[in-house]
Amino acid sequence: MTYVTTSFSAAEILPLRASLSTPTTPLISLQVRDIVQTQGQAMIRPCEILHGTALVTRHSRKWGEAVIDIIGPGALIGAPGLDGIGPRADCTITAATDLRLLPLAEENLPLVARRMSEELGRQQRRRLTLAQASALERVAAFLLQLSSPPCQRGMACNGCALLGQMVTIPVSRREMGSLLALTVETLSRCFAKLKQDQIIDLNTPSLVTVLNPRALMELGGDGDIGCPRLSG
Repeated sequence: MTYVTTSFSAAEILPLRASLSTPTTPLISLQVRDIVQTQGQAMIRPCEILHGTALVTRHSRKWGEAVIDIIGPGALIGAPGLDGIGPRADCTITAATDLRLLPLAEENLPLVARRMSEELGRQQRRRLTLAQASALERVAAFLLQLSSPPCQRGMACNGCALLGQMVTIPVSRREMGSLLALTVETLSRCFAKLKQDQIIDLNTPSLVTVLNPRALMELGGDGDIGCPRLSG
C-alpha cells in the first residue's frame, strides 16, 4: 500500500494529532518539487498530509510517466515498517506545493491500516466511475477536490462556502490531462464552457474563482469523480 486519501472523524483525528504533537515527533516540511517517496524504493513511514498538495506519478515501460493522483490535507502516505526496510513504493510522490507532513505514532497504526483498507475500496469504485463521467464532470470534480478538503465537504454541502473561493491548480494542463484521461484541448474546452456558463472565472491558467458552487457541485458530485483526493 503506497498512498491513500482518507477522512477521519473528529473523534478519531484529534487523539491522533494530540499524541503526535510533541517535540519528539516534529512535522516534516518539504518544498515544491521535493520528492516525498520514490517508485521502487522503500516506502516512508506512515504520515498524514497536514498542509499542501502532492503529485502521485507512476512510471511504466509502456506508458512512461503518468499522473495517477493529486493528494492533499487528510491524505495518508507510507507504510508501517523499519526505515529503509519493507514494501517498495509502486509510485513516486512529489510536492506540488510546500508540504507539511505529520508522522503517525506506532499506537495509531491499526486505525491507519483500517482507514487505508477502506479507502482502497473507495478508490476502486472511483476508477469505475471515471470511465462513465463526461469530460466536463471530471473537470468539475477535479476543481471540487482542490477547493474543498474531505473533512470540510460535508459542511459545505449547499455550496455556500465555495462561493468566491479561489482555487489554485498545482499542476500543468498536461499533468491534469494525464490524471483525468483527457487531452489538453479537451481540458481547454471544458474550462471555456465552465467560464461561459459563469460557473467559474479563469483568473490565470492555474487560478480559478468559483462563481456558481451549486452548478459546479451538480456537475462534479462530491468531488470524487476521476480525482483520487486534496488522496497511500
